[in-house]
Amino acid sequence: MGKIRTRDGWTYELTPGDLLWAARMIEGEGGNQAGVLWTMAQRLALVHRGAPHMTFTDLIRAYSQPINPKWGRDGEFCRPGGPRSDTEACDERHLARRDRITNLRPEDMTEAVDFVQRWARGAVPNNVPKAVHFATPAVIQRRIDDGSLARVVLTDGNAYASTPRSEAWPANYVEITT
Repeated sequence: MGKIRTRDGWTYELTPGDLLWAARMIEGEGGNQAGVLWTMAQRLALVHRGAPHMTFTDLIRAYSQPINPKWGRDGEFCRPGGPRSDTEACDERHLARRDRITNLRPEDMTEAVDFVQRWARGAVPNNVPKAVHFATPAVIQRRIDDGSLARVVLTDGNAYASTPRSEAWPANYVEITT
């Protein structure tokens, strides 16, 4: 299994469960698969000091709406009476899609599983260095305008962006090692 590693010595060993949820995440997210995985690895490197027991699975399930239990049909946002239950984000089409994605088995998503495994072996180049957030380009631009994000690193479906803190990292600060 691969490890997420920073140049200052922090490491996180990826687990089989992390890879399964990462495959589900890239099945559900639009945009660039490498960008999604690298952004989340870099985000874990960014937040690990404040959340030392957070797993990669914890992080991606909290970040990625298609696999976030809070956005499921019984979750905090979409359950009957929830604060977003009457919005498009919680319509039956979105709920059914989230149900399907969160229940995907490896054999249902062989291309995603293969891609995630290559990434976890360090065989997928980092195409979004220093990016620690991704969202629609409009959302990212609003966050750049308010100063919470620094710059767009890549736009490919989603926009992938850095923060002022991640911009200070040296080149290749986060890597995958085996």
